[in-house]
Amino acid sequence: MDYLEWNDAVAAYLFNEDKAGETVFLYLTRDEITRLYCDQSDVERSGNGVWKDFVQALNYPTFSGYSYDLSGMGLYDRMLELYRLSHLRTFQDVFKYPPYILYLVALVLPLTELAAEESVLIMNQSNYYDRAKAFFRKNRIFFEEGDFSTPELKKICTDHKEKGYCDLWKDLEQWSQEVRKHELGDFSKMIIGKDVYVGIIRAQCLITADELRKLPQVYIDAGLEEGEDYQPEDFHKALVRHGKGILKESVLKILATKGNEEVKKLILNIVATNHLYWDGALYHYDEQNRRKYTELYAEKKLKLQLVKTRNEVALGYRIFSKKGYPNDLEIGGQFVADEREGWSCVLNYGFDGNSFVKTDRSSKWRLTFEAQDIYLLGKNPELPFIPRQSCYIQQNGLSRYEEMFLLVRDGVVDKIRDWGKTFEEGNFAELDELEGIPEGFILFRFRYPQKGLEGVKELTLPVLKKVKIEGGMPMGNRRYLQGFLPVVYLEGGDGKEELWLAYENGQKEKLSQDEQDGVVFWQLPPDIEINVPWEIVLSDGVFEQGLKYEIIAPLFPEECELRKRNNLGEEYKGEESYVIGNVPKGIEKFNLLGLPTKNEQHYQFATFSVTGKTASKGNLLADWLYLKGCTTKLQFYEVFDNLYYWNNLEYFWENSDWKRLALNWFHYAGFIDYDYKAGKVTALPPFFVALPAKNRPNRFLLAGARSLQMIEKIGCFCEKYRKNVRLEINQQHESLRSLLLPDAVVVEVTGNREDDYGIDYIRNLVRELSIESPVEMQLQAKLVAFAPSVKDFVMTGQYQELDEFHQAVKRLYFDRQRFIFTDKIDNLPEDDMRLVEFQLRKWSTEYGIVKAEGMQEKVCFLNKNWGRYFMLEHSCSCCSSVFKGAKNTGIVFYDSNRQCLVVRVEFPLPEFLNKAVIFLSGCIPAREKLLINGEIHPYYVYRDCPPAFIRAIFLTKMNIVLESFSYERSNKIV
Repeated sequence: MDYLEWNDAVAAYLFNEDKAGETVFLYLTRDEITRLYCDQSDVERSGNGVWKDFVQALNYPTFSGYSYDLSGMGLYDRMLELYRLSHLRTFQDVFKYPPYILYLVALVLPLTELAAEESVLIMNQSNYYDRAKAFFRKNRIFFEEGDFSTPELKKICTDHKEKGYCDLWKDLEQWSQEVRKHELGDFSKMIIGKDVYVGIIRAQCLITADELRKLPQVYIDAGLEEGEDYQPEDFHKALVRHGKGILKESVLKILATKGNEEVKKLILNIVATNHLYWDGALYHYDEQNRRKYTELYAEKKLKLQLVKTRNEVALGYRIFSKKGYPNDLEIGGQFVADEREGWSCVLNYGFDGNSFVKTDRSSKWRLTFEAQDIYLLGKNPELPFIPRQSCYIQQNGLSRYEEMFLLVRDGVVDKIRDWGKTFEEGNFAELDELEGIPEGFILFRFRYPQKGLEGVKELTLPVLKKVKIEGGMPMGNRRYLQGFLPVVYLEGGDGKEELWLAYENGQKEKLSQDEQDGVVFWQLPPDIEINVPWEIVLSDGVFEQGLKYEIIAPLFPEECELRKRNNLGEEYKGEESYVIGNVPKGIEKFNLLGLPTKNEQHYQFATFSVTGKTASKGNLLADWLYLKGCTTKLQFYEVFDNLYYWNNLEYFWENSDWKRLALNWFHYAGFIDYDYKAGKVTALPPFFVALPAKNRPNRFLLAGARSLQMIEKIGCFCEKYRKNVRLEINQQHESLRSLLLPDAVVVEVTGNREDDYGIDYIRNLVRELSIESPVEMQLQAKLVAFAPSVKDFVMTGQYQELDEFHQAVKRLYFDRQRFIFTDKIDNLPEDDMRLVEFQLRKWSTEYGIVKAEGMQEKVCFLNKNWGRYFMLEHSCSCCSSVFKGAKNTGIVFYDSNRQCLVVRVEFPLPEFLNKAVIFLSGCIPAREKLLINGEIHPYYVYRDCPPAFIRAIFLTKMNIVLESFSYERSNKIV
């Protein structure tokens, strides 16, 4: 392997998707290097042979496309030259990772053999020089002896452009955090001791990657919960008590003895960061540093919840999970769903004061509730405000000003009553008039505690004040998008503080204080400066955190790689045609919609039309997605929650269904590509697609992701050419309001032959908006041609023998009468085909048509929606009298007068057909109850569907005939 191959292999081992959010150290042993070679090369070599290959790459750093001999340079000059090359456009595609990583790792190698000894932590520049010189001489690594002098070390530890110095440690930190957005792990430049240069190298040996992976076991053993904030002393106690066998003895010795406070603080900061990103699970890893399987998806502590109405209280439970919950998660007879920002819906397990444990069917989720004498309950700003109700969740510490409750056992009630005497009059009360208080307990309400209660951890007054920024539209690295500002909370305060926003130039602005349902918070100024860092300070000083924040207005979205998919929406595997973004490739051109129109009757517009509110919640969500570029399902849910509950007085108890539906419709409508297996969300590039326009001017839908700034530019363009270009911004149907879907943006143009009947205006607009994709004239027809048909799934070659794994997992069967999946096989006459849901594990399912052939079962795996339509067509016996072989299903109907298509909600259209129909108008289908054929059912209602085109879709792709109905009559009766 040459130098670059070794560099990429080492970098991929240290930085990978499994490390997302974790701290990365450049710590590598000789054994790990040997394993890396075996993973990368098919050639078998001994350990010594691999080490020689590694040394050869360090001594002679050659790679394809670069002929200059770097071996004649000193060590640090080589690294700086590689850094320079990585920033040249010529080498952008050559370097997948910073090309100097291998040499940074080499600097740490002399210490890896000492990593288990305290000498690493007390090493200074002088004895590091001796150690490094001996190590490199022994291993025939030809670095110059002067390479480890202070002036040479300084070259890559400080920035000095005039001298050609560059802080490569800082550059690697920026690459991992700003360029890769924490996706491959977080490298931070840390220093041990006063010796800056060697201190950075020593810090790489504090905690190894293997030890970081084992830390979750410490958290579980110590009872540290996911998502909770803990003090350094809590982590210190947990590591001392439960860290044996996980951390090095030298590190445990430092933690257990006095002195070395600087090193001790650094260790605790590393552990605190690791805990911050912990998702509550225990993972097993293979030798390649990749997650192999999960021993435990989550061990969660149930949080007691108290909901108080006017005359009674009700107790329930919630859990918190950063990674969300599977769609079908059931624990202890209760379905668990996300309600807001990782908090589950209310779980009604009943409260009797005793401990209990609940698990799911596979015992991968374990919920525990610990019996206590005192339960402290308070407000949580992450849970939404509920009109006419007060919701309190179990807390670990007191608030100095918020209203809180204590649920206390009879045996310790006297102790609490004595503590209540320390409150000012009216701030402490015993509630005995409320119904619902469990037997053997007494409920107290209090506010503004003057002192804590000794011996009770939960009733200890906070010492430190900590700023917490919540809400808004986070872009990463404590940056937030303008348009919807976050709010400021202060943990550990008394609610009387004056908070100020301080810019870097020294300018300050006082924050306005507000309160909702007893929770105090501060509002950022609406005229806050954009793209200027700031921090939150007190009127009499700064916080220990000293964190910088920023409200930004990016000009361009972050770049993301789009995936290729086949016509089932799965990973592209070399098929003739594929889709990338919204546009199929390898499909012949069609003109089924007769576009563009060549109509000169509409030569000039009389009005400039804009309807709708451009800064609506749905458009703000689309703005965030466009500029964010790549995000995750959970981050989408977080921003959706923030926007959903913003000024929302009509609170629905759970919005988990809304945000899941919203994510799916964003995907189906072509705004994003949602990879549900990986949980990744990618904004799709914007483009214009022609809409059907019979007897009308040419109309174009702005499809794909888009920003508010883009809509404003379109408005300005339309104003400039108002006689020939008109803008329409149409809100989605009222029934979709809770889904926060973006408006449909349509540009209408008119003209004559000279300007190609107005289409030249669209081409000019595309150039002004810097849209790379061309104008799509027949995208709807391309999508239909690209999609498979139900007939494709009856071909014998599509079926394969059902393997042992799928035979062993739990199955659910599609009930063809109730249109749901159930564990019981329906009672319809036996036939040879069934739609089966294979529950692989809690986070993943697969669908397939299973048929019996003798004693064997064969399966054709397919998309869930295609499976439903296949079973509908396969089991339907009512054939059309007009189209031979086609079926009348009683599921899909068409109103030719209103050009309206309706589909039963149990049978959502497959992705590419759904997208083709949505692209006929830009409107997401409304969900309405309609009376058709004497029965009332919910339907998806699609608008502006040309009759010939829409009938052809169902006839050719589904083998289904659209049945006629009257929308007006069906809707009016309901």
